[in-house]
Amino acid sequence: EGRNTRSPETPANEDERFSTPPGSPKEGKRSPRVDSMPSITGVNPFINSTVKLTTFGWIRTIIASLTIAWIRAILILFILLPLVWILTKIAVSGLKPEDFEKPLAKWRRNVIYAGRMVIRVMLFVWGVFWIQVTGKPASYEEASIIVSNHISWFDVLYFAYAECPRYVSRKENMNMPLVRDMLLAFKAILIDRTSHDSKKSAVQAIIDHAQQAQSHAEQKKAQRKANGQKSKKPRNNSDRTQPKHPRLIVFPAGTCANQRALISFKQGAFIPGVPVQPVALSYPFIHFDPCWVNGVSIGFAIWRSFCQFQNYMTVEWLPVYHPTEAEKLDPVLYANHVRERIARRLNVPVTEHSFDDVRFQFEAMKLSLPPETLTDLDLVHLKNFVHINEENLSGILKRFSKIDEKHKGKFNYEQFIKALGLPPSEETQDLFEIMDTDEDGTVSWREYVLGLAFWSEQVNDESKVKMAFQLFDRKNSGRIDEDALYQVLRGAYAGLTKEACASIFEKADKDGNGWIEFREFWEFLKANPEYYSMILNFQNRYSDRLSTISSIESSSNNNSSGGTIPSSAAENKKQD
Repeated sequence: EGRNTRSPETPANEDERFSTPPGSPKEGKRSPRVDSMPSITGVNPFINSTVKLTTFGWIRTIIASLTIAWIRAILILFILLPLVWILTKIAVSGLKPEDFEKPLAKWRRNVIYAGRMVIRVMLFVWGVFWIQVTGKPASYEEASIIVSNHISWFDVLYFAYAECPRYVSRKENMNMPLVRDMLLAFKAILIDRTSHDSKKSAVQAIIDHAQQAQSHAEQKKAQRKANGQKSKKPRNNSDRTQPKHPRLIVFPAGTCANQRALISFKQGAFIPGVPVQPVALSYPFIHFDPCWVNGVSIGFAIWRSFCQFQNYMTVEWLPVYHPTEAEKLDPVLYANHVRERIARRLNVPVTEHSFDDVRFQFEAMKLSLPPETLTDLDLVHLKNFVHINEENLSGILKRFSKIDEKHKGKFNYEQFIKALGLPPSEETQDLFEIMDTDEDGTVSWREYVLGLAFWSEQVNDESKVKMAFQLFDRKNSGRIDEDALYQVLRGAYAGLTKEACASIFEKADKDGNGWIEFREFWEFLKANPEYYSMILNFQNRYSDRLSTISSIESSSNNNSSGGTIPSSAAENKKQD
């Protein structure tokens, strides 16, 4: 099925992969962790490329705003939407919460059907004059669950008109007066996307829906068989206005995305292991893409769509997908195969982005970072490949934002050393070049997070960190004072000032007692693994000199009872 499950090749000897400290002359300029990252599409599915208007676009929008947009706004917002609300209010009036578990009475379903026709009129007024539909919707018995890609608010309106199905909707929508009554009328399954218990309840509701549909299909099949044995009575076609048992529509992506890629599907709709009907939606456009994604307010997007003379929409009802035995046992496999079938019909790639990426990009936008800077990596790859959890990733994003002062989504060498509080040096230059894998003179988000992930693994090795600690703890006292830190760093960074060293010391000395103990040293390197890389680089480059100094200091300690250091050794120490 062409699943995107290829994993990076693993070296024959795993130890060889991490044996050489990053930045050392033996290794070259690139981190093996970055180079071994599996390739992905590089498509950001949460960017609307038509938000920024050209001069001609502004002229068109202004003219449309003064003419057709106002007419549409008045008709839709003040006539058609209130009419739909009134009809749905009538349809659910007098019902108790437990009544929504049963099929609605025929007269209530007829009222809802009238509302569906109003929704089609609304789409027509909105500029969706013609909906290009291919394929046919299946029956409730054939496939009780519909799965579709999710792009725009138009998706919801179309399915409300075409099927009037049950929806799986976020719980927050119940706070909207008009939407609340429509969700009640459509017997929606509500979900709180931040609550694990709510997600479990929603999955159980989907399973119950599927089991009820299977039971209904079996009963209807037995009834037809019995009727066929007695007499072949014509089917009753009097109840075609509104289905007694509505199908369930699920947008398994869990959020809207643009039309450039299909993001990961959640398992909920596929856990029951019953047949589903995939639907492929698309909106051909020239001036405005109606996708509702990051950086686009709902008001702005709706108004831009009002200004379009015509909004195009294509719908393809794909054949019912019957899962194999393997897919019934593995909802992830089932979801991936259905997603790939929809992606092939839309001729777009698939990515592993999800709703978690949407939240993460919102966090980047709060830090004034352009969301497109997070294009190259999705959270699934980061969690599975470099083993970074969301909490640590948020901290890395904040640090990246501080280095990237101009908020361009990348930083240069000068910004990098300024954030580290270190002067220009060969070590910092080597470190920067290790992260700059494309050698364009800047470090992007992808390069930065993967570089830190590699060094973070090194920091987790306590024995290696102790060796680094001993570089500063020359007296083996188990602690480092500010002067010892300055003397060692001064040897690597000639331009390092005492003020800059004091700033680094203050960050590491968490308890403020004037000493850096090993525990504090290790915690500091975990939070700032780039410093650890430079320490290893410095240690590797000046190992001979450091061993000479250590031997001299040891000799000095041995003769402290009155002996003197040999003149040759003293001269060597002075030279070093």
